[in-house]
Amino acid sequence: MYATRKRTRWYDPRIIRLLERTGTHATVFMNGLFAKAYPTVFRRLARNPNIELANHSWDHQGWQSYCGPNDPMLRRPMTKTKEVRMTERIVRDMTDIRLRYFRYPAGCHSSTDVRLVVRLGEQPIGWSCYFGDGLDYTTAQQIRNVQQTCGRGGIVITHLNGPPYHEGVYEALRVLIPWWKAHGWEVVTVGELLGHPTP
Repeated sequence: MYATRKRTRWYDPRIIRLLERTGTHATVFMNGLFAKAYPTVFRRLARNPNIELANHSWDHQGWQSYCGPNDPMLRRPMTKTKEVRMTERIVRDMTDIRLRYFRYPAGCHSSTDVRLVVRLGEQPIGWSCYFGDGLDYTTAQQIRNVQQTCGRGGIVITHLNGPPYHEGVYEALRVLIPWWKAHGWEVVTVGELLGHPTP
């Protein structure tokens, strides 16, 4: 993809370096297409002992019609089963990691979708609070939103994408990571939160 003749990345390398430098634990819900497009970055995340990889479908097509214009509805030849299995396969082939958790594109799903993902051997995971980068919150708004609405034991959602798709995340994390630590919070992966850390 090109924007004003300059190649646009689908991730912000500053966020990855910040997580590494601070030893911050995180679960990265990743599309299979990301692993295919950025194998070096994907393997770098996989090698980080503080990072847990999880399934975010193959290509982020919406599982339900209400997902919105930024997440077009799933179309054939893809199916929901393929969306789960293809990402599982590329992750296993590239890293030998078995994925445990699944997040629906844009969070859109039905009770039937939950049963499908469970039957396929993964646990659906939502979130309890968010940065707001997907809603175009400024950095200051993201920081304030997390500090005021995210409680202990919560699952906080943000994105690795960075500008121009998710502005302000790196800058917010630079403030929030030390803020969490200063307030006695332990930042953990989803697996650690649920009592099932990655072996």
